[in-house]
Amino acid sequence: MFTALEGILAEAGAANVTPLLADALVFDLAALAAEHGRPLVVAGNLPYNISSPLLFRLLENRTSWRQATLLLQREAAERA
Repeated sequence: MFTALEGILAEAGAANVTPLLADALVFDLAALAAEHGRPLVVAGNLPYNISSPLLFRLLENRTSWRQATLLLQREAAERA
């Protein structure tokens, strides 16, 4: 799926979008934001089993991103 996304973005000429394939629970958002010199935009489909820890991790790193668009399973969203 990641390879397909890279192809779609390349075809669309989306030079300002960098897809990353990484473990979101350990990925260093602060380092990436610092590397780019600005807060990030985060988008993703959160797996049910890590949705809570990932949301807390995003909140802990809230100065590293300016916008997050996330898709959650209904049960995870209703739990909150």
